[in-house]
Amino acid sequence: INLRGLAIHEVGVHVLRAANGYRQPLKIFAIGLPTYLSTEEGLSMYFEEITGNTNNEMLRNYAARVVAVDSLLRDLTFRKTFEKLKSYNFSDEQAWNLTLRAFRGGGYIRDHVYLEGYIQVKDFAQKKGDFKALYVGKIGIKDLTLVKDLLKKGILREAKYIPKFIK
Repeated sequence: INLRGLAIHEVGVHVLRAANGYRQPLKIFAIGLPTYLSTEEGLSMYFEEITGNTNNEMLRNYAARVVAVDSLLRDLTFRKTFEKLKSYNFSDEQAWNLTLRAFRGGGYIRDHVYLEGYIQVKDFAQKKGDFKALYVGKIGIKDLTLVKDLLKKGILREAKYIPKFIK
């Protein structure tokens, strides 16, 4: 386990955005606006990457989760999903674990948001987006216009807790 990467992912994104959200007068910012999740997981992946705490195998694993979720949504069986992942050169154990993750509890489709969010956050970074604004609470990139307006009107507070790697 990469403890530094885990700390960046869990504390540097999830905990800090929640802590800033709890400081807001509107507590929904601590729980999360409807579009927050893909941004949240995308930030986690992106910051793991820019701090040197990810590798191609991890990214490949995230992509495989999307394949598994897609298979589930297309009503492929557990076995067909397993075989599909094997066709992408995953070992039996890797394909099994990825398939099991997607099919657990009747279907765990949340995993697609990691890669979806990562792509959105990379695009946001390339466009020189304001990462500090994303730390006012659990918000999505799509919420930034509203958030900046609420900040300007004094309804929301600026983020107090910002990770060092984006200051």
